[in-house]
Amino acid sequence: MVPLDPIRIVMSEIERAGKLSIRNLPWTCFSQEQLSEAVKTLVAEGSLVRMGEDVVPAKALTDAEEKIRAYLKETEKAVSPATLRSALCLEDSTFEYVLNSLVSKKEIESDDKGVRRVGIKDALSPEKAAIAEKLKRFLSNAAAPILLADIVSKIPGSKDILYYLRNHGEIVELPDTFFIDKAKFDEMTIFVKEKIGKDGQLSIQDLTSKFSLSRRPAVAVLTKCDQLFITQRRDNIRVAGRAFLANKKD
Repeated sequence: MVPLDPIRIVMSEIERAGKLSIRNLPWTCFSQEQLSEAVKTLVAEGSLVRMGEDVVPAKALTDAEEKIRAYLKETEKAVSPATLRSALCLEDSTFEYVLNSLVSKKEIESDDKGVRRVGIKDALSPEKAAIAEKLKRFLSNAAAPILLADIVSKIPGSKDILYYLRNHGEIVELPDTFFIDKAKFDEMTIFVKEKIGKDGQLSIQDLTSKFSLSRRPAVAVLTKCDQLFITQRRDNIRVAGRAFLANKKD
């Protein structure tokens, strides 16, 4: 008989259900605090990944990424997200998380026309290239991330081009339909890394104070950092994520 411990119980529950809600941990002989600490340990070491209020095995996300890569490798056309998710039999939350991760890593492109491998999309026409330059100037001059609806209202006909620029790494899409100039996002991530490197943690207030942001766009920036594994959320603060820790070791 192998003695039970909190980590073994957490992993056993995840193997059974596929994921575990951090707000609804199983009742066992161990306290909720002990199980919560076990979850934090497994996330910190990279065995589990936090997706919102759930944790899932890191391998499940890696496998889902491979499925998406393999499927898109066989087609030269854009595929609707619903078709792709259904074909690969992926749960909605897992599919959305992995899709955002692959887009962030510039391995795939995703816009209103569907999901595709990078490089399939044609170059912009002269007319659209002019709008693209206007978009880049607009975001570069903005002091904070801007909502999609606000961008489109100020620059009509720019929605598809906005996604084109995002897919080609010239601007960054944040959660909650915010967009930001890439140089500004890079500046913010540098601050996040330096703050965590110095103090071990970062709060939303640190970011809002440094860059004069309101709470909603600041949360979008930090959530993007979570998705890129630069940070990981612990209650109301951020600490170093897997990517940040890996770069420090290098």
